[in-house]
Parts: sequence; structure tokens; C-alpha cells
Amino acid sequence: MQREATDARSLPSFASRAGTVPQAWDRLESHLAAHGLVLDRGCEPRQFASGFGNLNYLIQVDGQPAVLRRPPLGPIPPGANDMARESRILTRLWQAFPLAPRCLHFCADEAVLGACFLIMQYRPGLVIGAEMPEAFRGDRAAAAGLGAMLVRELVHLHAVDVAAVGLQDLGRPEGFLARTAAGWSKRAALAWQSGTPSVLKELLENSDSFRANARAKAEH
Repeated sequence: MQREATDARSLPSFASRAGTVPQAWDRLESHLAAHGLVLDRGCEPRQFASGFGNLNYLIQVDGQPAVLRRPPLGPIPPGANDMARESRILTRLWQAFPLAPRCLHFCADEAVLGACFLIMQYRPGLVIGAEMPEAFRGDRAAAAGLGAMLVRELVHLHAVDVAAVGLQDLGRPEGFLARTAAGWSKRAALAWQSGTPSVLKELLENSDSFRANARAKAEH
């Protein structure tokens, strides 16, 4: 019987085996071996049920749980699902922000899994979505504590000295708002190729206003 790469401290939600997107685990095993890493095939890789922007799998590498993260199947809009960018950030950010998982390996060779991918540390814990976990429902103190913790850690994240961790040349702060609005509009248009739904029209209208405001602020 295969062991599952789970941690007793967490209760992750996995996709059903029938609903799991298969990966070329043999090729991954060979690739990792060539880089001095061991994929434990005795632990069945499991795809996380949540997270639709990328495909994420709980695997076992060098005897420790890890997460394989790769883009979804099919064509990827330019600039989206950038594994190289993510891996660079996660390779360095943990030095100043310990809550960030560390990137353990990045692969740019699409022949391995059909796309670039990264492997990062697995961090067990509760995933909180639209509702509080059952054990904390109705607990106002827990809700307040989580909210305060979220704000506190966001402050710590934004306080990171990017130069101190070697990420000072990662982004382009000038014109960021306008580029962001234009990029999301473009991705939305690619996602709805059969027609422009009302939600997309509203997005495009708002993004035009967003870009105009960004230009006005830059000129001011």
C-alpha cells in the first residue's frame, strides 16, 4: 500500500483520484535524481483541491513533504503563471520573511512536465476560505485574532527590504497600476474568447478609468 505524503498537523483537501490531473512522475523522478534530489515514489502524489491558478501537488522529496507547483494545462497568457519569477522570489524572500516557503528546485525544461515548474517547502496548516473552520465558527475572539495576525504579517511582508534579499531589480514600480490594469484586461479577454460578457465589459471600463487615474497621478 502506498503511503500518502501528509502531515499529522494538517488536514489538506485533495482532489479525487479521478479528478486529479496526471503528471509524468517517472520523468520528474529522473530529472530530480540528476539534480541530487530523491522523489519518494512510495508516497503517492496528491493534487490539492484548492488553488485554480496553478496545479499543486503534495509530494515527498528527500524524505520531506514538498509541493510541486506548475501552470495549468493549455496555452498560458503572456506574463501569467510565471514559475521563474515565483521561484526567484521564494528562493530569497524567506531570508527576511520566514513565513514564506522556500523554493527547493526550479525547472525551466518544459520537456519534463510540459511546462516550467517549481518545488517548494510544504507548510501545513488550516486553509481558511469563505467560512471559518468548524472548530472556530462562532468564536469571535479567534476571528479577531486571525484578522489582527493577517494585518500584522502583511505589514511585515511590506516592510521587507527588497535590496537586502537581492530582489531590488525584480519589479518596475513606475507605472505599476496602469500595467496591472492592462494585463488583467488582456487576460480576461483571452479567457472569454467566445464573447464579451457583461462582467468583462465592466472590467474593461474600470481598467480604462484605472489607467487614466494612474497617468494623471504620474503627470502630477
